[in-house]
Amino acid sequence: MVEHVGQKNFPAYFGAVRNMLRDGGLFLNHGITSSDAEGRTVGSGVSEFMEKFVFPHTELPHLHTIIREMAAQNFEVYDVESLRPHYARTLAHWSRRLEGTLSAAQMMVRDRTLRVWRTYLAGSSLAFSQGWLNVYQVIATGQEANGLTELPLTRAWMYR
Repeated sequence: MVEHVGQKNFPAYFGAVRNMLRDGGLFLNHGITSSDAEGRTVGSGVSEFMEKFVFPHTELPHLHTIIREMAAQNFEVYDVESLRPHYARTLAHWSRRLEGTLSAAQMMVRDRTLRVWRTYLAGSSLAFSQGWLNVYQVIATGQEANGLTELPLTRAWMYR
């Protein structure tokens, strides 16, 4: 959800999260990111479409911006995982399901709304599959004391 915070609000956001954690507590930050290191938009009117019809006021930072801002609030980044291929497949699946139930969907929403969501789902699946967008889960710890964290040495604990 970090894409909805706004980059100017990152210090307050990450600072508030850090203040809520106990010593050694974990924070999972999940967010859609730009694949462009400067955070430039995808182009072709995609960003304007998203801003106007789907997610107003969304900012897609690059991963390095998120990690830098987390570090500034004394988080130690423990793990970073890209879910880009998963999101591409998930959005493609949602798009196929919507296309398969168009008549039912037309009874629930206006035509314009349905067109927006059909475009959003198919377009977002493409954007993730092409690498124009990414989504990362960053696990960080808010450990104050010196020394090692209590976390296991491998990712195996995450997949049980």
